[in-house]
Amino acid sequence: MSINRAILGRTSWAMAAKTGPFYNHVKRPTPSMTLNAKNIYLVLYRLANYKRIWLSLAFLASIIIAVGSLIPTQGTHSLPHQDKLVHLITYMGLAGLFTAGLTAQICAKHAVAIWTGVSAFGIIIELLQANLGTGREGSILDALANGAGAAIGITIAVSILRGLKIRSN
Repeated sequence: MSINRAILGRTSWAMAAKTGPFYNHVKRPTPSMTLNAKNIYLVLYRLANYKRIWLSLAFLASIIIAVGSLIPTQGTHSLPHQDKLVHLITYMGLAGLFTAGLTAQICAKHAVAIWTGVSAFGIIIELLQANLGTGREGSILDALANGAGAAIGITIAVSILRGLKIRSN
C-alpha cells in the first residue's frame, strides 16, 4: 500500500505508514499540525478529486454571474475600463471551476471545449445586456475580457491540476 492510497482514503494511515516508502516520516494529519507546503498539497490533492463539488460550484457561480450581470445597476466605475478587470477575474474563476469539475485527464480538447462554453456564456450575457433594456450595455470589449479571463483561468487550473497529478478515480 502506498501513501497515495492513504491520501485518497482507500486505506488507513496506519497501514500506509507501516508499508509505505516513508515509514519513519509519515504522520497522520491532525488539526494541530502546522500549515506547511506538504499539508497544503495533501489538502489540495484530496479536494481536487471531488469533481461533483467543483462542478456544482461552477454552476452556482454561473447563476450568480448571470443574475449579477443582468440586474439593473445605478453605480459607475471609478476608473475607466475597471469593469473589464472585473470581467476578466470573474470569468477566470468560472473557467477554473469548470476545468476542475470536468477534466479527469487534462488535454487540449477539453480545455478548448471549456473555453468555448465559458466564452459563449459570456457572449450570451453581453447580448442579453444589450437587448433586455435593463439599463446595462453589452460590449464587445467585455466579451473579449470574458474570453481572456476564461483562457487564463483554464491555464491556471490546468497548471495546478497537472502539478497535483490528478487522475480519474
